[in-house]
Amino acid sequence: MRLKERIKLTKACHGQKITILVGDPKFKTCDIPIRIIEVILDDGTAEYLATNIFDESITVDMFRELYFLRWPVESKYYELKEKFLLEEFNGKTKTAVFQEFYINLLLSNLTSLIKGSVDDCLLHNKNTQSCRANSPKLHEEFPYYCRCV
Repeated sequence: MRLKERIKLTKACHGQKITILVGDPKFKTCDIPIRIIEVILDDGTAEYLATNIFDESITVDMFRELYFLRWPVESKYYELKEKFLLEEFNGKTKTAVFQEFYINLLLSNLTSLIKGSVDDCLLHNKNTQSCRANSPKLHEEFPYYCRCV
């Protein structure tokens, strides 16, 4: 999990450290040990990651690599949740909810394929080499047009 730089847990972290998130008896939560890892990005800024993986053989550099590998997954999740409203179901039955879920996955994948094809066409056109398809616009309009058909 990525932590904000301003919080108390990150201020004393240089490299990595193991600390305890103190539980609250009022909410019936217990203490949780966590490992905080400082990852320096290419632009020199620091990102702080919290994990429950305490194996010291998994180095800070490995976490840095994993951090960047996870972004396509996070971006897809954001797209499904925010653009395709994946968590807002209209169906009343289990089958209807599954159908809505899978049609949203299909629409998301079709949008990505269309965007990739448009980007390829734009790259091959000498007049538009710096252009790319407007992904947010595709995400906004594609589901609307598909639902109208």
